[in-house]
Amino acid sequence: MRTPRGRQVTEKAYKHLGLTPLNDQSNLLVRFCQQSIQIHYLLNLSQKI
Repeated sequence: MRTPRGRQVTEKAYKHLGLTPLNDQSNLLVRFCQQSIQIHYLLNLSQKI
């Protein structure tokens, strides 16, 4: 990610602001979606039994 002036945002800057880099946020979102799909699948499976 870059600042409005085009400078690279460092990991130290993210930590200073209490944020995580976008890649980490994307990975968390992917894991959340995967878990949601698994839970949905298991709930549907248990209703069929």
